[in-house]
Amino acid sequence: MLLLAYALGLGVPFLLIAAGVGGARRVVRWFSAHLRVVNVAGGTLVILMGLALASGQFARLPQFFNFLPLLG
Repeated sequence: MLLLAYALGLGVPFLLIAAGVGGARRVVRWFSAHLRVVNVAGGTLVILMGLALASGQFARLPQFFNFLPLLG
């Protein structure tokens, strides 16, 4: 029984990764097609987070995500 549990624990992650390769290729293809937009969006987010940190408003960010406990 322990050997079966060990084999499943070792093999199942590899099977899940192999099953997700097709989806990962689609995501990578989408990102490569929209690379400029992704870079601009990421850069804008970094600048906004830096401004929030420099202005002392970074501590207020959890108030905007107060709805997350409702999902559970």
